Amino acid sequence: MLIDLSVNDTPHQIEAEDRTLLIDALAEVGARAIPEGCSEGMCGSCTVLADGEPIRSCTALAAEMSEVDITTTEGLNSPDEQVLTDLQQAFSRAGALQCGYCTPGMLMVGAWLAARHRDETDPISGAVVRRAINGNLCRCTGYEPIVAALCDYIDNQRTPHIDESA
Repeated sequence: MLIDLSVNDTPHQIEAEDRTLLIDALAEVGARAIPEGCSEGMCGSCTVLADGEPIRSCTALAAEMSEVDITTTEGLNSPDEQVLTDLQQAFSRAGALQCGYCTPGMLMVGAWLAARHRDETDPISGAVVRRAINGNLCRCTGYEPIVAALCDYIDNQRTPHIDESA
């Protein structure tokens, strides 16, 4: 069957079986920065955004993703591949980059969480970040550097609010 996919704002059409997993379809169209960690949807390393919501690409069927905008970690990258994005810089500053197993999934959840909290004025809490990354396994950092990186990134990405009453 032919499957139409929109990956990182680029349309693709692939020939695939109805049971083809999204992670395999994404690899076929050239999205290669998606590690397959557990193949069961348990580790979160293969997380992508489907219409802005995080999903596990190792358990999602490609055929169900027609008419859905898929964003992978490549879609978060700067146009100049030599320049780190603000999200990547936050991970680097916080020491949240270790073996790399969890990094793609954590970046995707971070991008999703930042979009959800963009208009808030109070700093995001570590508890909110921990709930969001629950289910994304990290073998190296103990999660605290990741939480710190995401709090830093989200708080710095917010739209500035001007107090008109002052």
